[in-house]
Amino acid sequence: MALVLRAVRHADRPHHEIRVGCCCPFSSPGASFLALVFVLLFSGVACAATGPALAADGNSALIETFLDDRGIVQVRETLELHEAASAGVLERVLTAPPGARIILRSAVRVSPDGRETPLSPLDVRAGPNGIVDTQSRLRWALGDPGVSPVRIRIEYELAGVLHPAWDFPRGPGVQRARDAPGLHNPLLRGREMLATWRDVAHCLERCVRLDHDIRFPPGNGRPVVDTEDITYRLDYAGDWRPLFPDRDPTIVAGDHGQRVQLTFDHLGSGPPPGVAFVPALIRVGSIVALPIAGLALILFFTLARIPRWARRHIIDRERFEREVVAVPPELVTTWLHEYPPEDAFARMLERLVAQGRLEMEVLRPGTETVPARVRLRLLTDPDTLHPLESQLLQALFGTSGELRSDLHRARHRGTGFDPDRITATILQQTAFAGDAAPRPRPLRPAVTALLLGSGLALAALDVLLHRQWPVALTAGVLGLLVMAATMPTRWWHPLRSALAALYWLIPLTVLTAIAVLMHLATDRPLSPASSAGLALILLSGLHHSLAGTRGFDPALERRHRMRQAREWARRQLQSAQPELSDTWRFHLDALGLSRELHRWRRRHLPRESGDALEPATAPAFSADLPTLPTLPEAWTRAFHVPVQDDDRVPF
Repeated sequence: MALVLRAVRHADRPHHEIRVGCCCPFSSPGASFLALVFVLLFSGVACAATGPALAADGNSALIETFLDDRGIVQVRETLELHEAASAGVLERVLTAPPGARIILRSAVRVSPDGRETPLSPLDVRAGPNGIVDTQSRLRWALGDPGVSPVRIRIEYELAGVLHPAWDFPRGPGVQRARDAPGLHNPLLRGREMLATWRDVAHCLERCVRLDHDIRFPPGNGRPVVDTEDITYRLDYAGDWRPLFPDRDPTIVAGDHGQRVQLTFDHLGSGPPPGVAFVPALIRVGSIVALPIAGLALILFFTLARIPRWARRHIIDRERFEREVVAVPPELVTTWLHEYPPEDAFARMLERLVAQGRLEMEVLRPGTETVPARVRLRLLTDPDTLHPLESQLLQALFGTSGELRSDLHRARHRGTGFDPDRITATILQQTAFAGDAAPRPRPLRPAVTALLLGSGLALAALDVLLHRQWPVALTAGVLGLLVMAATMPTRWWHPLRSALAALYWLIPLTVLTAIAVLMHLATDRPLSPASSAGLALILLSGLHHSLAGTRGFDPALERRHRMRQAREWARRQLQSAQPELSDTWRFHLDALGLSRELHRWRRRHLPRESGDALEPATAPAFSADLPTLPTLPEAWTRAFHVPVQDDDRVPF
């Protein structure tokens, strides 16, 4: 089946005529004699295979349209009916894109002598002023069904079928080999749309697209008109100029209809009222507004998760001493990493021994099977210790000031004693003590419910009113499933790291891609209600995930303070005279600055070769560890008591 296009320009107005039928593709003036013979031999077979051009006993339709200065398409359908004449009832299904209006003017029966008789309406679904909803059934009583053929003329107007050239165009109409029914490959559609936008880039503010769909779906009382029996004529007023006069209109033919797509440049002043700017603006604006609103939500929740002190907090020596040095280094490590170190018990005892608060004596070295025998003596008042240290030493010493490992193992041989687990438990309780629960915010679930309910209502409205497939609902549910699978509710917090704050760009990009792909995959562009509903559904999923993340979290805030303290100490170690003290050596190790300390010593302290610095230039900070006593290997095993089933406990 080929297409024939004739463009004729009258004195009063321009005119396009499109005839869909069976013709010979080789019948050009320059065709060769062999091609002409081929056409004469096989044209009848080809036309018989594709269908008759205008059978004498078949229905035919002449569609005459006129695009006026207002942007309203005036349509006159002249139908010659043979098959439907015996039914006595004519049913015509007029279909307009979502958001467009059909204004019915007249429906008459034309006799052979040219006399017009108005048809009697039966259940005509027309509103005030003859306005008919989209996809409405119009039924008339033909009267005298015995006369054949019956010529019917229906006149109506289409308002809102002109769309801006920057709006989403309709799909190609025909299904490609790999396309699902009613859907198209969004990537191919995207390339086609980019090419279309590139063609109209110079007149985006003036150019409009006419998309007129003529369908004759079969049914009871409906005239069945094959595509090859439809003649389409288009006239337009002087304010309109075809943007590509040398190109054929985009015509997509089905079994019982055709579609005409033409792009016009409006030469008049001001936009014509018949162009559907508002639906196009809502459709495109919903896609543009989705990432913008998502970024606004991410920024809002990110700033809400960062307390004010964290934005303007400045670490100096005084604050470093108050927030870091005043607590045990093991607690600093727990705050920094959100979990206690594995060797916290050994670290704490070695530090207390090095600081002179504990005295340790090895009574008997250990072997591979028998732990060492150790005696510990408390040298300081327990009231001067940190509560964390006092709690651990009380678990070890009890009420005594001296502890022998053999007596300790004998006392706990029935119940067992795991100092590492006890130390980790005490650190956990001390590190996160006093953490207040987040304040309830009932407004956030209400906002999520409002967004989701509004989106579902708008998406369902398109399904109920326009009888479209629930594409927006399906895409919205898909987006919610993606958010449920990727939302970092439990661990995300902007104080965790810069990458954590940027994590939400990934699901926001996925949600925006889902919205764009759904607009490209459908044959008909989504209605304004579906576009806005889809955006609201996806936005509600993002809002729900953000609202469910960790809010008031003292643990992360303490970790942020420790990281700020670590950065301040690292900057100090870049100078030759840091504002640090040798008594902070354990705390600097707890902050993970052992490598920086070693690098600073190698750069600023005298080497063993004797090139000592002058006393005036020698730094007050030496980065030396306090002198530790000689400790046997794995000496803390002496205080680890497994549960014994008998009395044979090695000492």
